[in-house]
Amino acid sequence: MPQHLPEPRGVVHLDQMSNLVSREIIEHKGRAEHEPPRERQHAGRIARPPAARLIADRHAPDPNVQRPGIGSDRGLEIAPRLAFQEIAHAARAVFGSSGDTQQAFVTGLLDPNSAARERPVHDAVLDAAGASVPRVMERVEGRMAEVSVDHGAALARHAGETIAAGGKRLRPLLVCLAAGVPPPESDSLVYAGVAVELVHAATLVHDDVLDASALRRGRPTVVAAGGRRMATATGDLLFSRAFAELAMARSVPAVRVLSRASSELALGELMQRADAWRSDVTVGRYLDRCRLKTAVLFRAACELGALEGDGPIDALGMFGDQIGLAFQILDDVLDVSGPPERTGKPQGADLLDGTSTLPLIEARVRDAKLAALDVRDLRTTEDARAVCERIAATGALETTRARALELVDRAKAILCELPERQRAALELVADGVVERYS
Repeated sequence: MPQHLPEPRGVVHLDQMSNLVSREIIEHKGRAEHEPPRERQHAGRIARPPAARLIADRHAPDPNVQRPGIGSDRGLEIAPRLAFQEIAHAARAVFGSSGDTQQAFVTGLLDPNSAARERPVHDAVLDAAGASVPRVMERVEGRMAEVSVDHGAALARHAGETIAAGGKRLRPLLVCLAAGVPPPESDSLVYAGVAVELVHAATLVHDDVLDASALRRGRPTVVAAGGRRMATATGDLLFSRAFAELAMARSVPAVRVLSRASSELALGELMQRADAWRSDVTVGRYLDRCRLKTAVLFRAACELGALEGDGPIDALGMFGDQIGLAFQILDDVLDVSGPPERTGKPQGADLLDGTSTLPLIEARVRDAKLAALDVRDLRTTEDARAVCERIAATGALETTRARALELVDRAKAILCELPERQRAALELVADGVVERYS
């Protein structure tokens, strides 16, 4: 693999890679465990304590506490066009002959309700990128179906169902496209795509532990189905398997990229927990939090692809950063404006969770009652819905959307020096992030 970042010369052995990853995890876990728990109960809810996103906090709220289930941040659906038989074969590799679980895996990848909505964008990206991209994405999907094997039936089931729940597969797609169009159909590119998606999956599982969430993507979360310990172990498994996959590429620069992103994800989670229930969160701090919680993994995906394809790491990384920020900002708009049947979560779920997002920050400047609002006084989904309507009436949603669109335009401008086909495919991905929220 081309090497663009500072690294030791010579052959990189797997034991060296393991030591590097282990040090990152130990240092990261040590910082998390030294954070004192700060639980605060109000109106039947427990405020989320400080915790690292990737090392699930053992002081997390009890999942039995009644809270609105938080759904997914659904966006551009980028599932590869796999044959049903191939997906079923991958499911059997994970689940054996368990018919119900195998069917859940297959349904997750072929969910018509999620895929059909974004199919025009999905097809446009694949058409622009050529036949190599679906082949690489198919290999990524098949490899993810195998990662939880040999870790015990219960862990395999929960990890497999988390992976099978699908989602956008946007991050591995960015890995693929950032490597070039057509991309190299190499094992190391597949490892990178799998690794970045597994880190994303691990953060979702651990988030659900910390938030005591009941639903994600319209399905029971691991913590709801298996309890806090099982969910913590499932997230840990996905996280460790991500780095095991990346280690197989034998690239220290690639491990550094994903390790840095993982540390920043944890910092973003700590920032969100420090900001919970506060009314004085600034736009600048909100954007910093979005960058740490969301954009850094988009950036890492693009940098991993650039490493594999010998592309411009800085430019592609910045592209990922900008569309990652836009993705999160638009998702926060949808939390205020989107109906539950579209978002998979109650309207105003962030308000009930004590999270200040850009629509609320902008609306507080324009509405004196919202400026004085203490979100801890919101006790029901009806309360949250009323506040959402008031936010929308201020015009804050339009201002927030405009900021996200500006970020997307900026991201596309970064691509001007790339080859035409690669630039076109990445621009379609950027447009798809926006189209999801139109």
